[in-house]
Amino acid sequence: MATLKFGAEPHATWGVVQSVKKADSAEVAEGRDEAGKVIAQKAYSVGSEITLEVLIDTGGELPAVGTVATYKDKSWLVTAVNESSTNTEFATADVTLQRKDEATPTAI
Repeated sequence: MATLKFGAEPHATWGVVQSVKKADSAEVAEGRDEAGKVIAQKAYSVGSEITLEVLIDTGGELPAVGTVATYKDKSWLVTAVNESSTNTEFATADVTLQRKDEATPTAI
């Protein structure tokens, strides 16, 4: 029988985590023949992207785009921060973090 995981993991210091989305992708080089058809593919780089949806903590500060944030004991580059608010709900933010291969993220 499967053991199911419930809920989001609260690893952000700038808000209460509501959801976590993780996507892994590879960059792929292609070789083509004379007719333009792909005849070979090679993955040469792997990246991960995490988007955390958080309830904004007024006692903290959201990370700035281009800075480095720590999530689950790893350094990630902050590539996007989107804030949302309505008059009937608590304010939220989507914070997108990215890592590629074993690169050391460096802030701008």
